[in-house]
Amino acid sequence: MSQLKANIIINRPPPEVFAGLINFGQWPRWQGGLISVDQISPGPLQIGSQLRQVRSSGKPRESLIEVTHLVPNQILEVKSPSPPLAWQGIFTLEPVGVGTRFGLVFEIRASGLAGLISDLIIKLTLKQELNTFKALVEAG
Repeated sequence: MSQLKANIIINRPPPEVFAGLINFGQWPRWQGGLISVDQISPGPLQIGSQLRQVRSSGKPRESLIEVTHLVPNQILEVKSPSPPLAWQGIFTLEPVGVGTRFGLVFEIRASGLAGLISDLIIKLTLKQELNTFKALVEAG
């Protein structure tokens, strides 16, 4: 298992940052390799809600994401147990002055070559993805 951590200050209050975070249709704009993310569970977002993500990796690959912890404007925890790459992401939001400290802890559970490649790609792109998310939220 590999764990990566990053955080960034976003010059918007937590409710605005959280609204940007749960706008899953926008995830492909700031996360590399994503084609789409859609909530497939009916109703409002809650623990147990499921999302479908489509990634490009040669050919499009679909997997499920489940919300495992949710505190609006504070935390969103999601996991994807789909092989060959199981992962968990914990997004945290903490008020800092008039802005928000936006944090991410990302755990990857994959072995072999898939695990090594995924770990390397995420290490190389994570900070840029957070910067892109910051720019999108600050632009409104």
